[in-house]
Amino acid sequence: METETHSRPGSATGADLIDRIERWSAAIANFVTTSLVVVIAAILLLQVIGRYVFEYPFTWPEELSGLLFVWVIFLGALPASRGGHLMGIMVFVEMLPPRWTRIVAVATNLIVLATLVTLVIKGVDATRAAGSMRMTATGLSWAYVYAALPVGFAALSIAYLGTLMRDLRGIWRR
Repeated sequence: METETHSRPGSATGADLIDRIERWSAAIANFVTTSLVVVIAAILLLQVIGRYVFEYPFTWPEELSGLLFVWVIFLGALPASRGGHLMGIMVFVEMLPPRWTRIVAVATNLIVLATLVTLVIKGVDATRAAGSMRMTATGLSWAYVYAALPVGFAALSIAYLGTLMRDLRGIWRR
């Protein structure tokens, strides 16, 4: 039987709020990455048609599709992490008693979360540094590519914060 996690109807705990934010951000990231893959396919199809049908290769599709692909990678990590599809080596952890497994999970998530926050900060710095550099074919700022770093790492931070909250609840309930 599930126990009630909050005292009043309509009230939410911090963990519930993080769960909700995590679910919404994963759904948005999933929609955006799926849309970007469709856009990338259309851009590359346009490039193929331009090159082989009209014998006029465009200069910008490769650059733009590469920019969008970087965003697909970093935003796609959020739904992948939420679905438990990221790699992990669990051989030794699975040998531990259940309580210690949860404690190791909390420690691991704390380390990953600290790393992700550091990467968000470094990603912001890299984005600022790339702001004055321009892509050759499109003339777009490289900051558009580098901005995927802090955004993707921030989204992953939300996912790991949600996982950390669930793991902590698991330790406290036992």
